[in-house]
Amino acid sequence: MEFGQFFRCLLGVAILPTVVNSVVTLTTPAHHTQPIGQDHLLIVLKAMHQSDTFHQLPTQDKIFLVELLAAAEVDAVTHFIDTVGFNRFLVFLDAVTKLNATEAHLLEHYIIQELNQETPDGSGSSVVGRKRDLASILAMVQNNPAAQSLPADDKALLEELIRATESHTLTPVIHREGYAKIVQLIEDIGTVTETHTFISYLVAHLNKEAAHHSTT
Repeated sequence: MEFGQFFRCLLGVAILPTVVNSVVTLTTPAHHTQPIGQDHLLIVLKAMHQSDTFHQLPTQDKIFLVELLAAAEVDAVTHFIDTVGFNRFLVFLDAVTKLNATEAHLLEHYIIQELNQETPDGSGSSVVGRKRDLASILAMVQNNPAAQSLPADDKALLEELIRATESHTLTPVIHREGYAKIVQLIEDIGTVTETHTFISYLVAHLNKEAAHHSTT
């Protein structure tokens, strides 16, 4: 599955209690008392834990899923991702994608949603809804003193990301370099919060590119 299609599904996925054409059926547990919109990540993780996907995962990824589920149950997903590193989540997501792309799309969507709930100013509002854009976020990253010590190839990549973002041609660059490599670059420069912010803006920007190209 191509990267552009992956991200068009990512934020465009319908919020429904049942996923069509998936081995996972998402239903509200009998003891559920909160509005379903507040529990989607937990519901997805519980469904995955009971699906064929779980049984096909390597042992280390089964353990990761159980740990992620435990974190979701106590509302500590952000802390868990911060502890293990976002790249570890991407490795897990890749493993899930190979087995069931629909589950992977849902999981990525709700993880991003969960991470967006914590912002630097404590407002709880989504960073995607703010008046900055991906280009300004990348410019902030480039101005970080840590960026000055990057290898020449990484500096060149960061500059290319900024140019591609401004010209709305970022998707091909992501296709070429890979999502994990880009996220790792930002992690190496910025803080955990800055990485979360970047990912949110990246997802929003790629969806805009996809929408733009689909109408031209």
